[in-house]
Amino acid sequence: MFTLLENIKSILPSRDKLKFKTTESHLDWNKLAFKNYTGPMCRQEWIKISTEVRKFRTFSEVIQDAEEHVKNLYKGKNLKKHPEFPKKPLTPYFCFFVENRAKYAKLYPEMTNVDLTKMLSKKYKELPERKRIKYNKDFQRKVEEFKRNLAKFRDEHPDLMPATRKSDVPEKPKTSHQLWYNHERKLYLKKKVNARRKEVEEALGKKWAELSDKKLFKWLHKALEQRKQYEVMGVQ
Repeated sequence: MFTLLENIKSILPSRDKLKFKTTESHLDWNKLAFKNYTGPMCRQEWIKISTEVRKFRTFSEVIQDAEEHVKNLYKGKNLKKHPEFPKKPLTPYFCFFVENRAKYAKLYPEMTNVDLTKMLSKKYKELPERKRIKYNKDFQRKVEEFKRNLAKFRDEHPDLMPATRKSDVPEKPKTSHQLWYNHERKLYLKKKVNARRKEVEEALGKKWAELSDKKLFKWLHKALEQRKQYEVMGVQ
């Protein structure tokens, strides 16, 4: 996107005193096309960038803000979207789950996602010790590789990485039911602020029992993801 911003800067008048919208309306986007980006594509990208910066000044000044935005594109919550940010490895169980899900789904097409997840969990627990050890060794190897790549990324992009603190200990992972319950409890109390604990528990207990397989699988997946992240951090 820096190329697009540089191209826009190159065609702006040296003494840009017009309002932002005025200058923008006179831009010839076809002249700004480059590589695989057509004029309309350049205009679309500019619209996305410009929504993140102030526009009550001249276009030249807005471009400066846009450059800062692009420069800090991967800061904060967007850090993991950086193309060079290392991906955390899957936990031993999750590796087994991913490797075998398609196979068992084909063998038992009538099974719901929830039942399939339960069966794979049982199959994993029944694995011979040598296979469990292999999965764990592969996981530890990948964790060490992830830590090395993360350290390398930190060295190469110190401006993007937040400072580490001793308090940055990951929260102990919750079960699918705990995640669902905490989420639904907040929604319930928003509607019924004065609801008693017993009333909430009874209402949500009934709702949990009637939860569809699709929604239940969603929370099972969230719980697995949370446990995966917890284990990657090396917390026992």
